[in-house]
Amino acid sequence: MAVPGRRNGMIDDDENEDNALFEEEGLIERDSDTPPHLRELAAASELGNLDALRLALDNLTGSIDEPVEDGDTALHLTCLYGHLPCVRLLLERGANIEVEDEDGAIPLHDACAGGFVDIAQLLLNTANDPECIKRMLESVDAEGDTPLHHAARGEHAGVIRLLVSSGASLTQPNTCGKTPIELVEPGTEARSILEAAAGAAACEIDFKIRTIELDGKRIKLQIWDTAGQERFRTITTAYYRGAMGILLVYDVTDESSFNNIKNWIRNIEQHASENVNKILVGNKADMDESKRAVPTARGQALADEYGIKFFETSAKTNFNVEQVFFSIARDIKQRLAETDSKAEPQTLKISKPDPATSSTAASAKSACCGS
Repeated sequence: MAVPGRRNGMIDDDENEDNALFEEEGLIERDSDTPPHLRELAAASELGNLDALRLALDNLTGSIDEPVEDGDTALHLTCLYGHLPCVRLLLERGANIEVEDEDGAIPLHDACAGGFVDIAQLLLNTANDPECIKRMLESVDAEGDTPLHHAARGEHAGVIRLLVSSGASLTQPNTCGKTPIELVEPGTEARSILEAAAGAAACEIDFKIRTIELDGKRIKLQIWDTAGQERFRTITTAYYRGAMGILLVYDVTDESSFNNIKNWIRNIEQHASENVNKILVGNKADMDESKRAVPTARGQALADEYGIKFFETSAKTNFNVEQVFFSIARDIKQRLAETDSKAEPQTLKISKPDPATSSTAASAKSACCGS
């Protein structure tokens, strides 16, 4: 990865100035290592000049995946410098998303090192199958760093969220024995995201991140799902801490799961914040009435008892599922706005348990993003 003045996120004090790139009046001087037939392609890729890049590609006589500088291809350079339109063009022209530079890094490494979440998302979206995404997330450079290591070193919270939700490993060490979380300063947003994901993985809690559009703003939902397993009662203190919203889910065909709701509410009252938003959800509403053990009226009555909203849903048919998530996200957003009209919502954490067992809590962290 050819990063001017930096190697894999670390500053090089002894950077050879004779080989450095410099820009003057729109031109880039480059050393003689760049083949003559690739110089226009390299310059356009670094500057992010879309028209010049298109022209260079039209006149290209070699391969689009040929190294243009320090082992980097044009796709590596556009990802490194954050030129999203140029990345799109190169991908449209068939650039290889898994091509390696001289250090073994793929373009995703560069995008993550720079904190360019839109480019990282585009590269993952371009992958044609889950196995390709898995290879990209697990790919390592000469120092054993995965894309997540690079995002962590730069403390790029948005990229970290994307990689974690896409399945990146939190525990893979690099050649120095460092995992991604060990590269991040304590107390930062990036560290919080990695710690939360690591905690969920250690407890075998299903953890996903989903972005929704709500009232003209993008809301990121961190969804935690314990599947209502009893053994998770032992981690309630850590699990509920900081939760902004909780979905209490029971199975309408299983009265015991409904009866357990009060136990979970007591748990919430003991460990969660006093003003956490809650919604009661009766799942499997698609089942035949002859199999229903909990009438709708009983669910509504319990919700009324605790002063919370009530929905019946079907995960099988997707009935009311979207409405539940949008409802709790809107409730959290409204509560935060009322608490402090000047404060940005922090994060939404949500969880939904397996309706076949007891209901469980889900935290939701809500962060509004500008783009």
